[in-house]
Amino acid sequence: MKKLIYLAMAFVLSSCFPGDLKEKMNEQMNKMQVDLADQTFRRMLGEIEMHKLRNTKYPASLSELQFMNSFDSINFHAVEYHLLDSGYELNLHMKAARLNGTQTEVMLSYPKEFWRGLGCLKSNLKGD
Repeated sequence: MKKLIYLAMAFVLSSCFPGDLKEKMNEQMNKMQVDLADQTFRRMLGEIEMHKLRNTKYPASLSELQFMNSFDSINFHAVEYHLLDSGYELNLHMKAARLNGTQTEVMLSYPKEFWRGLGCLKSNLKGD
């Protein structure tokens, strides 16, 4: 939540700064948003995999995840989950805002080794 407040403040204050500084702020905002997207995706992977360890099967939907607090459940809006026959599909859908008001989809990539041992069989981040 603090990050969103900082983003809003940066957007409002952006008109007070010269162009070069705006671009640097855009770069930093983008990096922060990519880091947040990465944290969100990894957190949801972890919660789904923990559910499997505790219950011997993957959840039918994210609402079955246990011991989630209100901050954790905020991540539900950023991911799309589907239970598959032998695992699951998890897609990330987050946008990065720029100071000029435009938004772009945040795209992450992970090496093949990252996916080893996970039940995540399909993802828009897998790059197969």
